[in-house]
Amino acid sequence: MSSSFEPGKVGWDRFFDMIVGLIDTTTEAIIAEIIDNSIDHNSEEIKVVLGGNDFTDFHVIVYDKGVGFESKEHLKNAFNLAIKYFDKHGKIGKNQVGMKLSPLSNCCTVTVFSKPNDELLHRTIDRNLIAKEGQYGTTENVPDGDIYQKVPIDLEKGKWTTAVLLSNFDTEPFSGDFEKTLPKYCSHLSDFIGMVYEPLLLGYAKHRCTPDITIECNDVTYEVVPKDPFWKDFTPDRISERLKLPKSRISSFKEEDKELMQCLTEFGTIATKTREVEINLGDDFDNEKEMIEITSYAIPRGVVRSKIPGIYTLNEIATGPSSTGSESLKSEKMSGFYFYRNGRCICFGDTGSKSKSGWYGWKGTLVHKWVRVRFEVKFPESMDRYMKLSPTKDKVNPSSHFFKQILPQVGQVIKQPLIRGGIGNMSLPFYQPQPDEADSVAGLDSLTKYGAMDDCDYCGHVHFNQEKCKSKPCKECGIPGCPPEDCKYDCPLCPEIGHHERNCLTNCEYCEYPKGKGGHKGEPCPLLCESCDKINCQGPCNKGCNKCDCECLCPDCGKKGLPCPCRTTVLDPPLKPSDHEMIITIDLNAKNESIAFIKEAIEFLGLTLEDLE
Repeated sequence: MSSSFEPGKVGWDRFFDMIVGLIDTTTEAIIAEIIDNSIDHNSEEIKVVLGGNDFTDFHVIVYDKGVGFESKEHLKNAFNLAIKYFDKHGKIGKNQVGMKLSPLSNCCTVTVFSKPNDELLHRTIDRNLIAKEGQYGTTENVPDGDIYQKVPIDLEKGKWTTAVLLSNFDTEPFSGDFEKTLPKYCSHLSDFIGMVYEPLLLGYAKHRCTPDITIECNDVTYEVVPKDPFWKDFTPDRISERLKLPKSRISSFKEEDKELMQCLTEFGTIATKTREVEINLGDDFDNEKEMIEITSYAIPRGVVRSKIPGIYTLNEIATGPSSTGSESLKSEKMSGFYFYRNGRCICFGDTGSKSKSGWYGWKGTLVHKWVRVRFEVKFPESMDRYMKLSPTKDKVNPSSHFFKQILPQVGQVIKQPLIRGGIGNMSLPFYQPQPDEADSVAGLDSLTKYGAMDDCDYCGHVHFNQEKCKSKPCKECGIPGCPPEDCKYDCPLCPEIGHHERNCLTNCEYCEYPKGKGGHKGEPCPLLCESCDKINCQGPCNKGCNKCDCECLCPDCGKKGLPCPCRTTVLDPPLKPSDHEMIITIDLNAKNESIAFIKEAIEFLGLTLEDLE
């Protein structure tokens, strides 16, 4: 049967602009795609240079030390729009758009220089030139401008083998004043690249090199370090482990910080166990099965993160730096799903309307209290088509069929007694979609009442409930940190342990501690009346009534026998030298007379007792 297929015409003067116009990506993602090419060329060192005086001459150069392009033909073929592997040294990118369509969505010109041997190779793709020529293609002509002359000189020095230069940007990579914002954008880019390539930078990606990556701008170098968006090193269990590490271990806490970190344990990252999940790809894929890994996290609140000393959070990221001119690392953009492939984060959080704020339909409107919840999904390259991986490798769009299969793992029951407020002891799932999301650990963690932090009176730090502070004095022995339910204090007054000597049963029950400590060596308490065994017997004693035969203690001096000599002091009556003067004498041994004289003096002054308050 003959085919009725007839090829159509393509107006490249407009069609190419239409193609790249359909690509919705950021400058950060474009740079990451070019870094991918460098890594696939086994480059162990990569440098990203940003420069320009303003947005009109802004440019990005990515240098690497990979195997480079072996010939002019090899370099030319790298710009072909083909969807197949072609590089015997290692793939440059499955869809081969890293140096073509992706960059040209934001800039007009991409120039590649390579010097693997003695010959300097170069080729340029230019959006305006394609429109002018009316067809897709590249040129060996190097554009005019100082920057195009500088890059070959850098390659001639021998350190680098390849450089990809992006120039003539018609989409500004960041907003704000160029000169003030560019350094902040570089810091932001460093965090972005550090997070995207965190597994690779830590050496966790099999069969891929672990490169050193730096960003340079105006002679300032920004080191790219691994950035963990899940704060895995700050779960309650992990903090507890780190508290026990010897100081020689890099993950240990300094001695002066241990009490603080102990207090913050209950506010740490809530995490499920990492589980492998078998995914049935469905009828369109002949029901083939693939394995993925998934872990769920609720990272600590901002107020908790701010209390952790900065030296321990250099490799963590919750949000990017402020005032960078880019929104890709804002908190509301970093919630929800993070998809990883080949040791690299393909996309995270809000990647556009299809991602639905990064939650892919599991939530309606994303409110701020949920931005700390993040799901880590690792899938193999063999699932690219099922996951609908974008050609630019910065988006996926799995179907609802995928999310139904992973829901049971996201709903793992959390059993973590160290989490504050008993959240980890309620046998609740980590997360379950609406309308039941409130009845989950992630839901409770987001509530204000579980975010309360008491300033502790005992240790000076914070707790969800300061009464559980380990520095709180034991109610038995009074020693900070001793658990009252299992006090181990060794009382020196008796053989029993678990109480302080002030509470020892050997103490005199009549004396106020420390008097009477340990008793009176077998003798009766001196405060006891020898006749009636009462303290401070109030009988009239020797006052003439003879109704009490005991010798009572004088309430003024504590001596036995009444009437007491201390109470026989006779005071002179008040003296009035003149109508406006009164002189009185008061004495501790004559309290009643003294009180009477004071009252008389108050009346003399025309005052009342209320006037003295």
